[in-house]
Amino acid sequence: MDRPIRRWALVPGLLVGAALLIAARAGQAAEGDGRDQRTVGAMRHLTGFKFENKPENLRSLFGEIRAAIARNDRRRASVLGYSLIPNESRIKAGLREDRAGGLASRIMALQQSQLPARLEEIYIIFAAEPALKEIRVHSATTEEIARSAEGPVASKDFPGAVRKIAERHLRPGVTFNVVELAGTRPEDSIRYHLIYWDGSQWSMLGPIWNGID
Repeated sequence: MDRPIRRWALVPGLLVGAALLIAARAGQAAEGDGRDQRTVGAMRHLTGFKFENKPENLRSLFGEIRAAIARNDRRRASVLGYSLIPNESRIKAGLREDRAGGLASRIMALQQSQLPARLEEIYIIFAAEPALKEIRVHSATTEEIARSAEGPVASKDFPGAVRKIAERHLRPGVTFNVVELAGTRPEDSIRYHLIYWDGSQWSMLGPIWNGID
């Protein structure tokens, strides 16, 4: 399986065009409260996707990414996929205020080091096996993750490393989602972790516990 998927998801067992480049650079340069409307507007214009703070909207976003990959529309899949990659201000929206400063820049550096070299290849992160047709969304707040040392929420959707991240770093009151691409065999599922609503669109931290204590 392609390494970018492994970097951004848990697996058991140069230019796309001027418009995408502008959207990407605007996202990387954005500052403030994580609600850069110009970036969101650019994403909506490019993709026609309306971002909403609902689990079914997140499911639809992944569905459109997967559908674009299936019909070999790599440009659209990459634009949609890039919308999930947060800039520093969007990362801060998911972190505790007393931890957000230096940690946000560390997370952004970690993510940028794990992205494909070319923007047009962002789709690779989401190019799982076609047999994984079902898209499931599992949700829990920071508090629910932190106190789920035992039980189905902890064991099924949020590994122990996520609980430690929640206790130390995640913003209270925020709902974090796991998007699971599932097939007929549970052991083949792929999960994309720590996806949350940043105030304007969906942002994905991914398995940051691999690089953040």
